[in-house]
Amino acid sequence: MMKAQLLTVLALTLSVTALDGGTNTAKAEAGFNKTNIYMVAENQRGGKVSNWDARIYKIKERKENHREHMEDAREKRQDHMENVQERREDHKERMENMQERRDDHHDKMEAFREHREERHEKFKDRAENFRDKRQERIGE
Repeated sequence: MMKAQLLTVLALTLSVTALDGGTNTAKAEAGFNKTNIYMVAENQRGGKVSNWDARIYKIKERKENHREHMEDAREKRQDHMENVQERREDHKERMENMQERRDDHHDKMEAFREHREERHEKFKDRAENFRDKRQERIGE
């Protein structure tokens, strides 16, 4: 009989915790706080509750709170790791894009240098031809 009543109290605790997400305010409103733990157990049972029953009830409540806290922490850790992985992938992609831009710029600059050298050679040839023709005209 006593196990059934404690399970009822535990079930009520779980339902209140599940409804409100486990906030202390909802538990306090429902009577689940340290000061009136005996009253809650007494109300559920319909009579006086021994220290032992109250302790068992409190231990079960703490275990449930700890389990919920650990689940939340696990979810937060998982979310954090997913965010870190996303940021790493984004950074890697940005670095690859930057390297491509660098390579493109390098290729453009190399092509420009070659073009400039060709123009310079062409100009030198034209200048030399001009000098030669001038010398021929002067020499005639």
